[in-house]
Amino acid sequence: METVKDADGKEWIGVFTSSEEMYKGSVGNVQMNQPTLSILRLALGWEQINGIVINPFGKYMQMTKKMIELLISGYEYYDNERKSKDDENN
Repeated sequence: METVKDADGKEWIGVFTSSEEMYKGSVGNVQMNQPTLSILRLALGWEQINGIVINPFGKYMQMTKKMIELLISGYEYYDNERKSKDDENN
C-alpha cells in the first residue's frame, strides 16, 4: 500500500473515495477495495505513518492515529451494544 507525504514530510496512508480522486495525484494505479475498519486498523499498526488522509490530492481530511483509535473504540462500543440487544431479542 502506498503512502503520501505532507509538507512536513510525514507519511500517511492515502485513501480515496473514487477512482477520479485517486487519479488526481501521482500514486500507483492499483485499486484495492478494503473495509473501512480494516484500513483503520492497518494504519494503527503501521509504525512509520501518522494516520490516513482521505482524498489527499483534493479537498482532503487527515485522521491521526489518536482520531482513528477513538473512531474504532466508538465503533466497537456500538457494535457490542447492538449485539447485546440482538441477543436479548432472541
